[in-house]
Amino acid sequence: MKWVKSNSATCCLVTVMGDADVTSYRALLALEEDVRDFPYLVLDVAEMDFADTTFLRFLMRVLTYARERSGGSLHLVGVNRHLQRVLEVTGLSRKVTYESTVK
Repeated sequence: MKWVKSNSATCCLVTVMGDADVTSYRALLALEEDVRDFPYLVLDVAEMDFADTTFLRFLMRVLTYARERSGGSLHLVGVNRHLQRVLEVTGLSRKVTYESTVK
């Protein structure tokens, strides 16, 4: 997994690429540290190939950081069918906003 980040004072856009799973645990921790102070976080996951529970835990942690900062938010763009289903089954779809690639 790798990522590209661009940001302003309050918002951060991160494009996540590759697999976001247990093998990318350290990379996700580094990314979490890098974005934890932004109240508004947008993750572009269109180029992400796979996600497991490691990624879901990452999402919950960064969502918690965002909400602690002036009621911030987490938004996902480019969500594929697999990730959309995971968000729905786990209940994360009620906590984050997202745009799906599923028609």
